[in-house]
Amino acid sequence: MADKTYYQLYASRVAELQPLYSRMRKDKDLYWLAEYKMKQLDGQYVPKDRVHNVTLNDPALFAYRSISSIASAHQQIVVEGKGMSDAETTYVEDFLNAMLYEIDVRIGNLGKAGLFPFVAEQSCIRGRISARVALHTKTVNGTNVLIPDIMPWDTGFVAWRNDLDGHVWMSYETERSKEDIVREYPETESMMTGSTPTILDFYTRKDNEVWIGDKPLRTRKHSYGEVPAIYQIVPAGSMLADSDAVSHEGESIFALDRDIWPELNKAASVLQTLNMMTFLPGLQYESNAGTQAELPDRPPYGVGVVTAVEKGGGFKTMPIEDIRNATRHLLAMLEGRAQRGSLPAIDYGNLAFPLSAVAIAKLTESKDLIYVPRLQAIAMFYQRLSRMMIRQYQQKGMAMEFGEEGHRRKFDPDKLNGQYNIKFRYFSQSPQQVIANFTIGAAAYQLGYSQHTIFTDILKNPNPMQEIMKRRTEDAEELDPVLKLHNTILALYDADEDVQADILADTVIRMIQARQQPQQQQEPLQLSGGNGSKRKALEAAKGLLPMFGEGANGGGGGIRRGAKEELEISEQAARDEEKRSQMAQIARTRRETEKVE
Repeated sequence: MADKTYYQLYASRVAELQPLYSRMRKDKDLYWLAEYKMKQLDGQYVPKDRVHNVTLNDPALFAYRSISSIASAHQQIVVEGKGMSDAETTYVEDFLNAMLYEIDVRIGNLGKAGLFPFVAEQSCIRGRISARVALHTKTVNGTNVLIPDIMPWDTGFVAWRNDLDGHVWMSYETERSKEDIVREYPETESMMTGSTPTILDFYTRKDNEVWIGDKPLRTRKHSYGEVPAIYQIVPAGSMLADSDAVSHEGESIFALDRDIWPELNKAASVLQTLNMMTFLPGLQYESNAGTQAELPDRPPYGVGVVTAVEKGGGFKTMPIEDIRNATRHLLAMLEGRAQRGSLPAIDYGNLAFPLSAVAIAKLTESKDLIYVPRLQAIAMFYQRLSRMMIRQYQQKGMAMEFGEEGHRRKFDPDKLNGQYNIKFRYFSQSPQQVIANFTIGAAAYQLGYSQHTIFTDILKNPNPMQEIMKRRTEDAEELDPVLKLHNTILALYDADEDVQADILADTVIRMIQARQQPQQQQEPLQLSGGNGSKRKALEAAKGLLPMFGEGANGGGGGIRRGAKEELEISEQAARDEEKRSQMAQIARTRRETEKVE
């Protein structure tokens, strides 16, 4: 490195990566729907007066759907560490969530959508993800303020060099307007010659050098101890060692259809050209003179045109139907191949017949080949980003306050220590796939699979135990009307529906008292003094019932539903006993209510 300038290192590496950049430019043309222009066999463009070029929107539609599916995925941060409590792992998760919020705010101030939408697009179109990571601090009114300078880098303009320890250096070159450059670097106004100069940001493990074109501008040391940038390749494509293998590593979503879509455009252009020829078709003039016949002065085009011809001769259209039919067949064949390399018809909503759950699952499996590698790359990118941010934050050695408005808090860098791993999970499914999963999950439940396995492996629920507990709560309310009334009253109080809550509270308190001591007449609880007192009375009455506390297995009300091995009677007998107990409780409640009234 000492023998070459940073710019020379950059230029040499860019020359090596030209096959990759060439592929990226080709993908960008597909993504942006660059106008298709038919070429002749010699490579020259066919004149526009001879062909009607058609540019189909298939690649852009595929790209937009793919990016939207990934960008809409729910991101979940999971920190796990041996010997760490939930509070300790949650502290790290909160730190990362707060940091990611600050990053999106800063990126939004630059007029960009945010970090996650950016990496979703990069993973699909470029097949690689990159970003510069640099945490700074500044003092505002005597307070240290964190500046999360995380800048997403378009990998179509990134060059890098690695060794066994990771990145040796990484650079980012982009075109920027003179106004933007002078605003950031006022001393550069006299150095720029073109209207859109290029800025090269070059980072090593020790310093950062900025170049304008091929002229050095500034060199600064940094203390990160590593290249403060990330370059993550999507695990899709080839890992062969051929000289041009770099162009097949970290493939985009267009990999399988990159050469099919231009052929689709060509076939559609041929078909459109033939269709346009029906307005002014090529004609044959048939006569006894054969090829020596004198042609009419003007072609017989136009509505109501009358042209004299020889007897037995006349005009006939050129035989192009075979060409049109062959083109239609080719178009259908290409469309089928393109669909196999992209998304199934069900994702576009144009399937003309219903499918079973298994068929839907089979069709949508092809999406996993496209999306799973990209979600894996995004997860790896965020893991590396998280680790780098934690290291840089701890280097600052001070607690700083940041996070979402209303939830800002100070984070102690010492509490980020520990042996733990950081995982990023993503959940994204189409409605069709959800329906298919529910159908398959129901069948799995009938076969004896547990709810946790079904929610985790089939339904892909991000919080399976939370969902199971919600269902258990609902089942408990159905088993006991008092419990349902109790929860309803508390919900009404929380919603400030005090009148409705008060009406129900009188009833449920008497029911709880009657259930606790069914043979003794109870003095009704005094509920005067406003709804606050009523709510406290309700909470006090709740403690009288063992099923609301720890003594749920004792006597007094509520039916214990133990495991099968704990039952001394058959299942049917238990159900009959449960019904009889419930009816007895209702009868006792009615009697006690009438006594009180």
